[in-house]
Amino acid sequence: MLAGYDKLTRLADGNIDMVVPGHDAEVMKKYPPSRDTLKGISVRLD
Repeated sequence: MLAGYDKLTRLADGNIDMVVPGHDAEVMKKYPPSRDTLKGISVRLD
């Protein structure tokens, strides 16, 4: 598990803010939906 966290940090160039836990329901609250029809299903990360 720790090796996985290390890999995520490397892939994000050390910026852990770039790692978005897709399984966390709070992500749906923090980011806007990719389309109005996909609210609660898909979010925009750009």
